[in-house]
Amino acid sequence: MGAARFVIPEEVTAADAEIIVEKNVTIIKPDHYALINRLWDEDCDGFPCCNMSYDPSAIAEHGGAFKASYADSLRGYAYLNAKIGGVDTETDQGWQPGNWNLTGLPVQVDDLDHDLYVKWKVLQEEGSDDDGNKWWATINYIFDNGTENVMKHRLFDIVIELNRKRPKESEYLNDRSKSTSDVYWWFAKNEDGVTLRPFVLNVGGKDYGFAVRYKFFQNQVDDKEHKNRKVHVKFIAMDLNHVAPYIAHSLKDFIEAAGDYMTHAVPENTPERDLAEQRFSELPDLYLKSLAGGYEVYLGQMKLIQEDFFPTGALKQGMELLVPVRLCAATAWECAQEGNQAVACVKEAPLLAPSSTTDHPSCVPPVTVHSRSSTNFCMGLGNCFDEPQW
Repeated sequence: MGAARFVIPEEVTAADAEIIVEKNVTIIKPDHYALINRLWDEDCDGFPCCNMSYDPSAIAEHGGAFKASYADSLRGYAYLNAKIGGVDTETDQGWQPGNWNLTGLPVQVDDLDHDLYVKWKVLQEEGSDDDGNKWWATINYIFDNGTENVMKHRLFDIVIELNRKRPKESEYLNDRSKSTSDVYWWFAKNEDGVTLRPFVLNVGGKDYGFAVRYKFFQNQVDDKEHKNRKVHVKFIAMDLNHVAPYIAHSLKDFIEAAGDYMTHAVPENTPERDLAEQRFSELPDLYLKSLAGGYEVYLGQMKLIQEDFFPTGALKQGMELLVPVRLCAATAWECAQEGNQAVACVKEAPLLAPSSTTDHPSCVPPVTVHSRSSTNFCMGLGNCFDEPQW
């Protein structure tokens, strides 16, 4: 890899009033958020392969937000990400669980309801027109059945891929045959068995389709042998000309969809179908211990920005409903409604005192501020309370 092959994008420096990440795992808010950059000390032709930074003053509003400049790494792959919840500190402290009151994690899947959301927003600036650039932006749900984050316990994964750049894009949404690879998959299809069966998210009143892929492994050995017993489900943005601006949806929506779409993807009377049914039957007993959001990077040069990554929504603790309130700020509320549910805040309003019992005054009929849809009022508007208020 010669020095003339690429130009490093503008570096993130301390002049940006941000802190440079200088170890593999950096706790930016104890029991809550961490940043992961395993390329921080890797050299690419005399330059850092990846500079990652964060702004401590932005954590309360934006959670696990970061900036990174990346250029081709000799390693060939890395996952630059933020963690919500538990994290392996890679120190003598070992695995550190998240604080449930801050993150809603860890939680047993059987106890998870639709009121736990994550807000995730990313932005990319590619540093060249090289068609060989290869990266994708993903959230990883991290499940296991043990008390520690032990890789061999991770027999079930769910990933959301919001955006990507990769060679051979036209081949990406095709099945891969078991006979040609040790890593293979099927996509959920419509009744014709040919066209993709999309999982549709509505963001800001627009629909965005995601293909649902079920990946399996064979012939893995040594420390990867556990993958042969693993089911990996991935929601993949289908139209790169129509990418959702952010994700702000119930975590359980994706878990339920993964189960619902499986029968439309994995062929009946196969070992993979048996394995998938077994893993889905075990899922309620597993724990969701952390969420990772960021970029899987391979080739090229680019700036990568994670603008938002934080949990939101109402969590149940025993019989008490605890409400992290997110309200718009300015002069008056106007509520769009479906039935008796507020579905949008279309005008900014002055800050209202948080309350789990007070009806919103200008919605008719009134809508309580802890209704499921109203927790999402200000998503994407940028002038909201983001710090959970329990």
